[in-house]
Order: sequence, then structure tokens, then C-alpha cells
Amino acid sequence: MKHLLPILSIVLALPANAQWVDYTPADTYREAVYEALLFADYKQTSDIRNHFVVLPEDHPAPHYVPAIQQGVRGLRADNSHSYSTQYPSVYEVNPMLGHYPTQRKIDNYFLASAILHPTLTGFVPLKYRGYWQYGGIVLEAAVIIHNKRIGLKIDF
Repeated sequence: MKHLLPILSIVLALPANAQWVDYTPADTYREAVYEALLFADYKQTSDIRNHFVVLPEDHPAPHYVPAIQQGVRGLRADNSHSYSTQYPSVYEVNPMLGHYPTQRKIDNYFLASAILHPTLTGFVPLKYRGYWQYGGIVLEAAVIIHNKRIGLKIDF
């Protein structure tokens, strides 16, 4: 929420200094690629909540992560019960989302991105529009590759 006001200020101020220029067919194709990559990033970011490590009750808790679920019951080798705690094994690096975003925050962020990027693209002069779009495509592709390497999935 604290980032919403600066973003809205920028978006609302753009029309004062910029002029909308219609999309060319190439712009439309690049934007479609960007939006597809954004959707893949959204699915991977949503998968963060499925990755955790379970530590036994006698193991010191990591100081840098919150517990997801405490008191998870398990069996020891001698068939006696033990309790453990689940901790996230991966975290989000986007500062706008925070390390452990809720699904609602993830949904809102990616919905806003899916709307704002094509809107802002229309205000970028044609001379620089390709750079803007290719920059977004490269950034999203790099994020998807990183997410894949740490085990995040794109599930439907």
C-alpha cells in the first residue's frame, strides 16, 4: 500500500507530459510476449507458498523466517511422536511484494503490472518503445529462469 501512492502519482502525471502513440503490430507482439512471461512469473511466485523445510522440535529455529505451521506431527525411528515446525525454504526478492507475500498481495501486484505495463508502453515514444518492451521481456525471462533454478513451478 505504501508503494501505491508513488505509482499512482507517476501514472497520473504521465499524460501531462506525454502523448499516447498507437501500438504498431510489432509493439503488440512484444507486449503479448511480455504478458505471457508475466503470467509465468505470477504462477511461479504463487508457488513460493508450497516450498518449505520441516525442522524437528529440538532444532533451533531460523531467526530470519517466520514459521508457516507449528506442531506438525511426525514419527521418530522408534515410532514415538515428535513435533516439528515448517519454515519457508524460498522467499520473494521483489521488494514491492516482501519476502513472504500473501496470495492476495501476489494477485494484486501482478494484476496491476498486467494493466500498467501496456498502458505505460503507449506513452513511450516509438523511438524508445522497443527498448522499453525488450527490457521488460529480458527482465521477466531472467526472473523465470531464476525461479525455475530454485524449484518454483508453473502449474495450471
